[in-house]
Amino acid sequence: AAYRKVLADQKIPSLETLFRLFDAARLFLSDTIDYRAALTGLAAAAEIKAVEVPKKLPAPDQKILQSWSPSDLAGPIRDLQQQTGRKKPNPKSIKEHASVLLDRLRPQVVLALTGSIYALYLRPSDAAISDDPLLVRKHTFIGSKEASRDLKAFPDLDFHISSEGAGSRFIGGFGGVEYAMGIATERGQGGNNRLSQSVGVSAWAAVRSTDWRLLREEQIRVFALRVRLGREWIVEAAGNPERSTLLAEETLGLLSLSRRGHMFDALAARKWLEVWECLTLSDLYWLGEAAERHYGKDLWPSPVAVALRAAPDDWKDAPDVLGVVPVYLSGCQHPHWSRYNPYESYTRQMFANKFAERTAELKARVALILEENAIAPASLADAAEPLTTLFLSRLRMRDKDDWPSIQAALRELNQSDVQAALESARHEP
Repeated sequence: AAYRKVLADQKIPSLETLFRLFDAARLFLSDTIDYRAALTGLAAAAEIKAVEVPKKLPAPDQKILQSWSPSDLAGPIRDLQQQTGRKKPNPKSIKEHASVLLDRLRPQVVLALTGSIYALYLRPSDAAISDDPLLVRKHTFIGSKEASRDLKAFPDLDFHISSEGAGSRFIGGFGGVEYAMGIATERGQGGNNRLSQSVGVSAWAAVRSTDWRLLREEQIRVFALRVRLGREWIVEAAGNPERSTLLAEETLGLLSLSRRGHMFDALAARKWLEVWECLTLSDLYWLGEAAERHYGKDLWPSPVAVALRAAPDDWKDAPDVLGVVPVYLSGCQHPHWSRYNPYESYTRQMFANKFAERTAELKARVALILEENAIAPASLADAAEPLTTLFLSRLRMRDKDDWPSIQAALRELNQSDVQAALESARHEP
C-alpha cells in the first residue's frame, strides 16, 4: 500500500499503462495492422498524468521538469488516429508515426522505473515525498553542475539538500541508492541531535534496504541461540580458569583493549551489570559462534548447547538479513552480518560514516526480542521502521563517537515497544 501511494502521490505512470501503449505502437508497426486493437491501446495515454510546474523556477529546473511531460505523446497519437481514420490509410506514414510514439515513450519509461525505485525505499510519510510532489521528476542523473562536481563519470546517488530553485533532489545513478535514501529519510525525520545524524542514516539504510522475503525463522532462532551461548561462555568463564583463558584469546580483536580489560575486571569482581555493558549484541553473537567452534560436542551442558547441536548446518549461515549496509566499511551496498573491528576502531575519525554503520544493530536487537517473546520473526518486517523511529527519538549522543549511548538506546527497546510498533503497523492505511 505504501509503495503504491508513493507512486500515486508523485503521479508516476504505471508500467502496465506504458506496456499497453508500447503494444499498441508495435501493432501499428506490424505488417498486418489490427487498427481496432491498436487504437484501443492508444487510449491508455489518458492515464498518464501531468504535473504542474511552477513558472517561477529557474530555467534549468524548468527544463528538467518539462522533460517528463506526457504532452509530447499527443502529436504522434493524434497523427495515428487521423491516418487510420482515412479511407485509404498510408501504412508507411503510420509506421513513421508509431516509431515517433515509441521514441517519445522513453522519458515515461525512465520516469516509471525511477519512481519504482523511489517507492521501494521511501514512504508516503517521509517529508521528501509528502512535501514535494516533484521529487522524482527532479532526479538528475548526469550533466548538471551539481553532478559534475563528482570526479566520477557516473556518480553514485546522493541527496542534495537545497532551498534554492526547485529545492532538494537526488543526483546521480542508482549506485549507493540505499545510503542516499537513508539520508533523505533521516533528514525528513527531523532528528533531535545533529551528532546522531550519521547513526540515523545508517539505521534507515539498514532497515529499508532489507529484503524481508529472505527472513528465515530458523536463522533467527540460531542467531538468538548463539547470543545466549556467548552469554553462557562469559558466565562459565567466571568460575573456570581454562574457559576464561580461551575467552581472553577470543576477545582479542573483538573488543577494544580498554573495554576488554574492563570486562575481565568486572567479571572477576562479579559485577555483572558492568560486564554486560561492555558487550554489544554482535560481540555476544561472535563469542557464541566461537564457543560453538572451539568446544563442539564438549560444550558445557545447557539447553542452548543442545539446541545448537540439533540445528541443521543450513540454519547456521550468517544472518545477513539482520546486518548493516557496509558502504563505507567494506564497499558493499547490501546488508551483511560480518565480524568487524570494535566500535572504538572507528572513533576519532573526521567523518562518522564507518562508525555509524558499525553501530547499526537495531534489526538484530528487535529480532532477539521477537525470539525471546515467542513472536513470529516475520513480524520484524512490520516492526522495524516504527522501532527505528522510536530508537532515534530516544537516542541522545554527547559526541559523534558516543557508542555507549547507542547501546543504551538499543537495550531500552523491549517487548512493549515491539507490541506497540506491530499494533501501529496494523492500523496503517
